[in-house]
Amino acid sequence: MGCSLVFVSGNQRIDLNERVGLFLQAGYYPAVDVRAKTITESVKVQLRGSISANIQTLNRWFERARRKDPALDPVYLEYKVAEGETAWRSQIYDGAVTVDSAISREYSRGRVNVEISFERDPFWEGPETVLPIGNVNGSPQARVFNANDGVGMVPNKRINSAYVTANMIEGDLPTPVKLIIENLYTEDLAHLWIGMNNTRPNWNTGWMLEAESAISITPVSAAGASGGAIAQGQLTYGSAQPILRWAISDSLISMMGGQRLKMLLRPWYTSAYSEFKYKLRIVSWVTPLYETDWLRESQTYARHWLDLFDFRMPPWLEGKDNLAGLTLELWATPTRAGTWTWAFDDVMLFAQDGFVNLDTWVVPNGKVIIGGDSGWSEDADGKKTGLRKKIGSLMLVPGAFHLFYFAAHSTIMNEAPVDFLVGVSGSYRPRRWLL
Repeated sequence: MGCSLVFVSGNQRIDLNERVGLFLQAGYYPAVDVRAKTITESVKVQLRGSISANIQTLNRWFERARRKDPALDPVYLEYKVAEGETAWRSQIYDGAVTVDSAISREYSRGRVNVEISFERDPFWEGPETVLPIGNVNGSPQARVFNANDGVGMVPNKRINSAYVTANMIEGDLPTPVKLIIENLYTEDLAHLWIGMNNTRPNWNTGWMLEAESAISITPVSAAGASGGAIAQGQLTYGSAQPILRWAISDSLISMMGGQRLKMLLRPWYTSAYSEFKYKLRIVSWVTPLYETDWLRESQTYARHWLDLFDFRMPPWLEGKDNLAGLTLELWATPTRAGTWTWAFDDVMLFAQDGFVNLDTWVVPNGKVIIGGDSGWSEDADGKKTGLRKKIGSLMLVPGAFHLFYFAAHSTIMNEAPVDFLVGVSGSYRPRRWLL
C-alpha cells in the first residue's frame, strides 16, 4: 500500500491514501529545515466519492488550526513511511485545499484533483512512551522523599531523586517530558521544586549538603531533621559573617564542570521566625571568586525551603577537567536590631539543565502533572485545577543520562518534612527531524 498520510483531529481521521475515495499522487517526501520554526509543504491528492465533504472538513480543520484555541482539538499530520511502520505526527498550524483547473471535466467523472498545502512543525513526534524513570525505591513510579540522607530501607529509603539511564530516551531531538507527581503523604502539597541534570553524567551524587557537616560546625541533634542533626548559631544586628562553609572536593568540582545550580536552603524552626539576609560566596583558598548580592529570606507561607541563589559551580574553567576544590560560604546578617538565632538543616544544589518551580494545592492521593509549558493538579477523583504559579520547563535529551531532583513543601506554614513522599512517573513523545 505504500506510505500512509493522515490528517487527524481528536478521534477523526482523513486518510489521504486510503485508496477508495482518496488517492495520494506522486507520494510525500517530508522536507527538513533545522533552522525553521515551521515548514510549509503540499501534496497532490485525487478525491472520489464524497468530494465536497472531504474538502470542507479539511478547510474547517485548517481554520481551527489557525485559531490556536487550546479548547479545540489540535490538527496533526500523521505519517507512516510504509505498512507496518510506526506512525509519527507533526502539528498543523495553517493550510488550504485548492482545486485543479480542470475541475469541470473531472467532476463530471466523479473525481477531482486537489492540492493540499499545509504549515507544520519542523519535526515529527512519535507515540506517547512511558518514561523509564526510577530509583532504588522502585519503578516505573519512583518513590521520592524530601531529603537525601539515605535513612531507611528500600522501598522507603530517604532519597530525593530519580533517574533515567543513558540511551533510554528515543529520537534525535530534545522533547518535553510529562511528569506525574502523586502526593503519597498525609498533608497537602503546596510548593514543588524540580531540578534536572542531563549534561554531567558523572555527577550523580553530592547535590545535598548537610548543614551540620559544614566546616567547624558542632552538630545539634534534632528529631525529624535530615541526618538527625542541624547547625545552629546566633548573630547580632550589625554583624555579617559566613555562618556555614563547605569544602567542595576536587572530584566533585570536576564533576560539576561549570554546571548552573539552584541552591535551596532548609532552615530549622526554633520557635521564632528569624530576620536575616544572606549571600553566597565561592572561595579558592582565601580568594573570593564569586559573590552574590544580599538577599532577604522569603516570609511567604513561612517557607521551610529558601529559594535564594542561582550560580555556576565552579564559576570558572567551564569544560576543563582535573579541577581544584573550592569552598562554598553562606553569609548572613540580621535585618532587625537584636540578637537572632539562625538554624539550618540541609542544602540542596539542584542542577538546572531544566528547572521547574510551581505553586499548587494537591491533596493526599492527588497529582500534579507537568507537561511542556503547561501543568495542572488533580484531586483523588481526577478533578482538575490550574496551578497558581509555574516557572520553567523540562526537556529530555535523547541518549543522555537524566537525574531529577525534588523538594516539596506542604500548605502548612513551616512544613517541609523530610519524610514528605511523592511518587514520580511520566511519559514523553520522541522527536525526529526526519523519519
